[in-house]
Amino acid sequence: MVRYSNKFKEYTSNKSQLNEWCYMIPNLMMYASAGFLIGIRSKNNNDDVDKAIDELFERTVRMTADTHTLLDELEAVGELEKMLIKLIKN
Repeated sequence: MVRYSNKFKEYTSNKSQLNEWCYMIPNLMMYASAGFLIGIRSKNNNDDVDKAIDELFERTVRMTADTHTLLDELEAVGELEKMLIKLIKN
């Protein structure tokens, strides 16, 4: 687990790679979870599985949108910090 964490941090060392992973992880989890739910689907739980997949999709879309907003805000804060540092130095 530690080795994976260290490699992930190493791989996402630049901003574009981190942004890519922030979008990929929720989507990959959604597809993996939907695949599992489809795998356990039966005549008895067909409607429940469909509802769960729909809810999973909606939550993933919201999470991805929230992540996008958060990344934009973090970028804006970073730009403000740079401007403040520049002003302080002058």
